[in-house]
Amino acid sequence: MKESCTFISYEAVTELSLEKRLEYMNDKVLDEYQERAGDLVETQLLENFE
Repeated sequence: MKESCTFISYEAVTELSLEKRLEYMNDKVLDEYQERAGDLVETQLLENFE
């Protein structure tokens, strides 16, 4: 399931909130900001072993 779940990080939401023309953008812009939960888990595991 973690491979199919996506989310938008708080940092990305903050960045989006600064966009001056956000109201004119469509939902596809969110694809640029989404992250996969599986990728995050793998990154965190690797950081813990370093």
